Amino acid sequence: GDAFLALWKTDKRTFLCHTIHTAIACALIIQHSYASYETDVKVNLKVKLAISAGNLIFTPIGTGINMNYIIVGLPVLEAKIAESQCMSGEVKLTPTAWGHCYSRNYDHVINGDGHVTIKAILYDPHEQDVSKPFLGFGAKIRQMNKPFIDLENLTNFYSDDTSALSRKNECLSLRKTILKIEEKNIGSEIRKFMIRPVLTQIDAHQPLEYLTEMRQVSVLFVTLKPRECPFPQLITIVNNSYQITCEIVYKSMGCVNKIILFDKDIMILVIFGLRGFKHESEAQAALKCAYSIKKSVSALDGVLEVSIGVTTGQVYCGVVGHPLRREFTVIGAIVNKAARFMCEFR
Repeated sequence: GDAFLALWKTDKRTFLCHTIHTAIACALIIQHSYASYETDVKVNLKVKLAISAGNLIFTPIGTGINMNYIIVGLPVLEAKIAESQCMSGEVKLTPTAWGHCYSRNYDHVINGDGHVTIKAILYDPHEQDVSKPFLGFGAKIRQMNKPFIDLENLTNFYSDDTSALSRKNECLSLRKTILKIEEKNIGSEIRKFMIRPVLTQIDAHQPLEYLTEMRQVSVLFVTLKPRECPFPQLITIVNNSYQITCEIVYKSMGCVNKIILFDKDIMILVIFGLRGFKHESEAQAALKCAYSIKKSVSALDGVLEVSIGVTTGQVYCGVVGHPLRREFTVIGAIVNKAARFMCEFR
């Protein structure tokens, strides 16, 4: 299955219990909307949601134009454990997160291992009247179901027209960090974190939808097992591994699409054959890169094991997600097969 990691930042002006409540509310709405969701191809999606809380380390990795970022910390590991304990349709809190909540606000069940299953919200901690029952998610669900105005479809987006600017700000207010990026003019820094086919499309002033296609590619799924060490040392291992992988891959016209640090292992997804980076011997290049990555990364101090799965075939390529939070990805059976090879042949 696929996993999403969503983060809520808590500052000194916000109570952590309120932030956790927001996460719980979002999780319950997701379960309400998608717990028994049937896709267009008649596949039933089953959703499990786990919530943790605590301090995280957010750090950029890489160098030059090949940048990425990772998020590490106990809350990530605890969320993974809680998710593994979830049944389909459940919302589960870690013991740490539950320790910040007021139990009277929720219909809940405390499990034997300390995890807490949330059934419903009884009271909203944001309400001044603490005795006022929670009235449900009707308003939020109606807001969620409103059609979103895609930023690319806003006419005169950069004009001085008051109406257009107002609509622009209304859209961007859903993700206020974008407004800060625009104000500080740091677009050139953001480019370092974007995959090259997307940058090419942006520089050509072409819609990102043009990247959506079925395409023959070769996929490398790399997993690295680091030694047990403190988080600062782990970040150094990840950074060194990522830089070596990027250097090897880009020399052969490949693209590093993702790096994930989840459940202690480091996973890197590499793609050969994307638009603008297609060549006849990409399958051979993928195999050669796999050998070079395994040899070079295995020699790093702190890396205990490197496993790589390589496959070739048709995949869906394209930009997916909300207009304010999108990413380029590849989806298909050969991606899953590469991941299985990576896991099985160690």
